[in-house]
Amino acid sequence: MNRYLRMNFRQRLFRYLIGFGIGVAVVFMMFPNHDWLSWTPGKRIMNIVREAEFTTAVGAECYLTCLGLEQNTVRAMRNSGEVNFKTSDTKSSPKKYIVNYGDNSYTVLIGTEDKPKVELVKVSGKTACKCP
Repeated sequence: MNRYLRMNFRQRLFRYLIGFGIGVAVVFMMFPNHDWLSWTPGKRIMNIVREAEFTTAVGAECYLTCLGLEQNTVRAMRNSGEVNFKTSDTKSSPKKYIVNYGDNSYTVLIGTEDKPKVELVKVSGKTACKCP
């Protein structure tokens, strides 16, 4: 009788997992620069912030000046920031997201049009700013 017919469940599961592991390793080696978590909500919102037309509100300029931040910092926030969903207001229109980057949090409005527009409306940091 063939020895493969006499394998118990553990042996079959072990061989399956070995094959599955090898397949996963091959896929990761074939696509090393692929963003495997791009489907998560935070990554999707940050992708919109990165790619959409981006403007800065007049009041946000005051916050940027008060905190001593430059446009390079705003650019870095757009590339590397993380969305804080606990404090964001995703039900309003336009949607209001709080993006954390470094010691600062940025309040960003995302319009709901076909081509979304992103507007930076406020920056909060350790220093208390007296801006409108």
